[in-house]
Amino acid sequence: MGRARQDIVKPSSLLHVTFRCHNREFYFHSPEMKKRVYQILLKYRETFNVHIFDWVIMSNHVHLLVYSPDRETLSRYLHSTNLAIAKVINQAFKRRGQAIEDRFKSPVIEDESYALNTVGYIWLNPVRAKLVDPQNAQNYRYSSLFFKWRGLDDPLVSDDSVLGELLGISLLHGRSVQEFARYWLEVVLNRISGYISEVFENLHSIGSYDFWKIRRLIPRLSSA
Repeated sequence: MGRARQDIVKPSSLLHVTFRCHNREFYFHSPEMKKRVYQILLKYRETFNVHIFDWVIMSNHVHLLVYSPDRETLSRYLHSTNLAIAKVINQAFKRRGQAIEDRFKSPVIEDESYALNTVGYIWLNPVRAKLVDPQNAQNYRYSSLFFKWRGLDDPLVSDDSVLGELLGISLLHGRSVQEFARYWLEVVLNRISGYISEVFENLHSIGSYDFWKIRRLIPRLSSA
């Protein structure tokens, strides 16, 4: 039996948060809806004491690498965010009722290696969905990778130094954000190029056996 979320989300946790549209409807399909979701994530990130380090907005779900000081703050952030997103969906589609699923996934990221590989899972979600091919993963516009690979400012994302101060984890290891994104993407795609089609067609969640195998293929930046 799985543990209750209150036993998993500890004070000062880094988490991989996923939430979906109700019945997996593609409410976020249009660029306009993805932009609205981004704006809402940004608004409530500034309201609550959370930090987002990576993200991707897909057509029916969102992935976030997020720091939360405690379980209550995370729940309040996601509750406020999801209510606002649901309101936008209902207005845009002239509908009523539930638009975002109540439950969300939020496994705790326990170390730097796990954090790095979770970033990879988030960045490559559009590849899994066949929205871009692996060599063009950086061209999916609704992802932190799009900004980082180009060295562009991303108001939603906190600086890597904040992650170090909060949890003693650094993903950059002295690199610039752009250097990190380009280096990481090149290394990871080289390591998993012969394996990526199989994995991303069948991979459903982090923590699965396939995700564990990907973690084994991605090197720690500190040892590169």
